[in-house]
Amino acid sequence: MTDPVQVIQLIFAAKNFCEGAIKFFDAEESINDKIISSEYNSAVRLMRQAQKINDKELQKNVLSNVIANFNKAIVLEKNHRLLMSYLGLITCYHYIGENQVAQQILSEVGNVELELPFFEKHNQITGRVIGYGIAGAVAVVVPMVGLIAGPGIVESSVEEQQKEIDEKTKAFEKLKNEILNLKI
Repeated sequence: MTDPVQVIQLIFAAKNFCEGAIKFFDAEESINDKIISSEYNSAVRLMRQAQKINDKELQKNVLSNVIANFNKAIVLEKNHRLLMSYLGLITCYHYIGENQVAQQILSEVGNVELELPFFEKHNQITGRVIGYGIAGAVAVVVPMVGLIAGPGIVESSVEEQQKEIDEKTKAFEKLKNEILNLKI
């Protein structure tokens, strides 16, 4: 039989480790997200500026920079911002009269798929379980040490996460379909 004190120590150690790892990955993801979104944000800002320019030649030059930024964003972005990057690129080409290019880019949108994080994709419990305090840590750690866990916390978290995944997927597909139904 396992010593209860050791099990409790293991639970607290696992909880502290998981909380630290989650903070680290959240901070890293936030930094990466800012870097990645900079191309998209820059393109959107330039596009707004281009709308205010009356000189058609200057406007076309600014839009060529917008196109370059949206192309970079397409390489870096995923999910909704990827779709919005495609939409921005399509809009720019349409605005400068390159409708054939815009149509070709529009056809690429059909190949864009929603990219879920690893844990969501594989229906695993993520860091939100830790938010339930000790009960969450027990639900995660106890199965690891071969003891019996109370399934209630784990099951409800998985159900909540599946609902969120379904909502993300539905919103993504709706945006994708709206872009695909554009008439160029």
